[in-house]
Amino acid sequence: MQQVSPTVPAPLEGVKIVDMGQVLATPFGTYLMGLLGAEVIKIESASGEFMRRSTRLAFATQNAGKRPIVVNMREPGAAEVVLRLIEQADVFVEGFAPGTADAMGLSWETVSARNPNIVYGSLSAFGDVGPYGGRPGFDHVVQAMSGIMYSTGFADHPPIKVGSPYLDYGGGLLLAFGLLAGVLEQRRTGTGVHVDVTMLDAGLLFNASGLVRTAETKTSPPRTGNDAFSGAVASGAFETTDGLLMVAANKARHLVDLMTLLDLPDFADPGLTEPDADPAMVAAAKAAMAQRFSQKSAAEWEELLNARAIPAGRVRDLAEVVAEGHAVARGLLQPVVDPQDPAARPLLPAAGVKLNGVMPGPTVMPPGIGGETDAVLSEHGFGPDEIDALRSAGVIF
Repeated sequence: MQQVSPTVPAPLEGVKIVDMGQVLATPFGTYLMGLLGAEVIKIESASGEFMRRSTRLAFATQNAGKRPIVVNMREPGAAEVVLRLIEQADVFVEGFAPGTADAMGLSWETVSARNPNIVYGSLSAFGDVGPYGGRPGFDHVVQAMSGIMYSTGFADHPPIKVGSPYLDYGGGLLLAFGLLAGVLEQRRTGTGVHVDVTMLDAGLLFNASGLVRTAETKTSPPRTGNDAFSGAVASGAFETTDGLLMVAANKARHLVDLMTLLDLPDFADPGLTEPDADPAMVAAAKAAMAQRFSQKSAAEWEELLNARAIPAGRVRDLAEVVAEGHAVARGLLQPVVDPQDPAARPLLPAAGVKLNGVMPGPTVMPPGIGGETDAVLSEHGFGPDEIDALRSAGVIF
C-alpha cells in the first residue's frame, strides 16, 4: 500500500478507488490519483494484468502504490465481490470497450444502485455515441482517427504516428482530471457522478486550436514537418554540424537578437514576424539562417541562443534527457524501494505537479499478483471462511 509521508501533499487522502483498468490509459489515471493520496485497490485476473507480462518496471510505471487483488470475473459471484468493495469506495473505474462492464454486472446503473454516492469512471477509445461509438481501439488506432497522425510528418511523405503511446497517457491524464472533478461534484451535490472519458477526446483536445480552425474552415491543417506550429520565420528545425537544432524566435525582439547574433543585419526586421511578411524576404531569411546554423554544433548554438533568452534546444533522444538529470532534479522521476532488490532504487514517474514546492511521487514497487487479496477482502467484511470458499470456487486467487 502506498505510504504517504506527512510532508508530502495528499489532497486525496481518504478517497478509496476500486480500479479495474488495464494496460496504460486507465491505470495511469488512477496511478496519478494514488500519488495524490488516494487508496487504489487494483483488480486483476489470475494471470495478472497484461503489463505484468512485460517488465516489472513497465507494470510499476502505472501501478506502484496500488493494492493488487485477484478476482476472476468469469466466475459466478465475482461481480458481487467487486460490488461489496464498491459499497465502501468513493470511486470505481473501468477501462473496457463500451458494454463490457455492463456484461460483467458492473454497469453504472448496478454500481450506483449499490452505492448512490459513487463516482463511476469510464475510459474507452471512442465512447458509446457518435459514428465511432462502441468501437474498440488502441493508441495507434486512435492516433490515426484523431487527425494527429495525418498532421505529423512532412508534406511530401506519408503520415507518421507520434512515437510514444501518448494518447494512452493523455487519456489517463484526462481521466484523472475527470475523476477529480467527479469527486468534487459528488461532494457539492451529494449524489453519484458518471465520468465518461475517451482517448479520442484527449487527442482532439491536444490539438484544440487545429480542431477549432478546421471546424470553421472545413480544411485540415497541412503537415509541416519540423517547422513550428506558429509558422514564424525563425522558428523550426535547422541543420547544424552534428544534428538538428529547434529554434523558437517567435517574437520581434527574438528575431532581431537572433539576426544580430547570426550577423544577418539585412533580416533584423521585426516585420518578418508578421503574418503578411513578404514571402520572398521570408524565404531569403530562412536560407541565410540555415547557412549560418550549419557552421556550428547544435550544442554550441543552444548555449549561445539561450544566453540571449532565445528559446532553442538541440534534438535529444530519451536516453540523453534522462542522463542530463533534469527529470530527477525537477522531481518528475523519483527513486522507490524495491523489496526484491534492497540495493536497487528504480526510478518511477511522479505526479507531474508540485504542491507547495513538493511533487508527490511513489515510494515502493508494487506487490506481486494478488498480493493484497486477503487483506483487502478482510477489511471489507469478508470473513476467513468466506474468503476460503471464494478461493475454492476459483473466484479469487
